[in-house]
Amino acid sequence: MKTIKTEFNHQVNESSSWIVYITKTWEEADALHHFAMTQRAIVSGVADWYYTVSTVKVEKDCRIPAFFHDRGYYATVIEHNNGDWKATPKYDLYIVE
Repeated sequence: MKTIKTEFNHQVNESSSWIVYITKTWEEADALHHFAMTQRAIVSGVADWYYTVSTVKVEKDCRIPAFFHDRGYYATVIEHNNGDWKATPKYDLYIVE
């Protein structure tokens, strides 16, 4: 599985940071979900960390750029706070091949 980081910037809200992986198959999205859950387990014991993971078929989702809506893609979406709610939010979008 190869991931390509884009330079795309997308604002979802003013507090959370986002990591979004766009995939063509559910299996790839599910594998990324399991990987992200291992990261979540590592930071869950650290004070002030917020970290959630969801995997969805991309339909209409404000966390994902409209270009990907309703085209048969899947996404694993990580919402986090970098361990500090005062940190500047970031948006990282990856395309998975």
